[in-house]
Amino acid sequence: GNILTENQSFEKAELHYQQAIEIWKSAGLDPILQIRALNGLGILYRRSSQEEASLQVYRAALFILKNQSEQTDTVLRANINRNIGIWFFENDQLDSAKQYFKRSMYLLDNWSRWDIMGEIQTCIDLGNVLLEQDSARFALDEYLLYAHDIAEKNGLRSLLPNINQSISLAYEDLPLLDSAIYFQKRFKLLEDSIFNETVSAQITAINVEHDVSEKEQKIENLSLRLFIAFFALVLLGVIVALSLWFSRQRERRLQSNLQGQL
Repeated sequence: GNILTENQSFEKAELHYQQAIEIWKSAGLDPILQIRALNGLGILYRRSSQEEASLQVYRAALFILKNQSEQTDTVLRANINRNIGIWFFENDQLDSAKQYFKRSMYLLDNWSRWDIMGEIQTCIDLGNVLLEQDSARFALDEYLLYAHDIAEKNGLRSLLPNINQSISLAYEDLPLLDSAIYFQKRFKLLEDSIFNETVSAQITAINVEHDVSEKEQKIENLSLRLFIAFFALVLLGVIVALSLWFSRQRERRLQSNLQGQL
């Protein structure tokens, strides 16, 4: 379901999620499995513009989680709260978005500190909500600069372009234009760098695939030549054997004729 959602095969993905939920119901499996399926289904509905269905599924997942201990799969719990926050943010309900983002941050801070990427993403989300609410200084001091430092320290370069862009927007609102321009340039450089790395990796993969294909073609050609050579040798052997057989037959006929004359 997750893979199909990423590939935008929404109908097939929905079918797989529904099957997972039905299997859970019939087999009485760990509730976390159903919650994961519901969370995936919520993401699917949001990406396919089924807004109300998305929110209902997220809330159903949270309802099931209420019967679990606070420590139970806190990363999943935080992720669902963040997804609901994203839903409210995209629907311009900023206070509700902030509430769910903060809940997600609380869970990550208190129960799952090791999920650094989730914490950084939630910081970015909260920063963006505050920017929309014209609280640029608070967004910077509490969330965005912190997210930037953590991402750099942990080498999470894929998150840095978005962070730098949000920081640039915050400085532009203050307004501190020199800082805004600086972080906008960093955003552009990082985005171009990651794009080039991605393209380079794709080219390398294509080249490797081409080299493998070329080697396989050479092996196939060599195998074909060996088969032809082997077939030629077998054919030659058959021809030589037939020649010897015909030669012996002629010799026998000659000897038979000579004996008849005598």
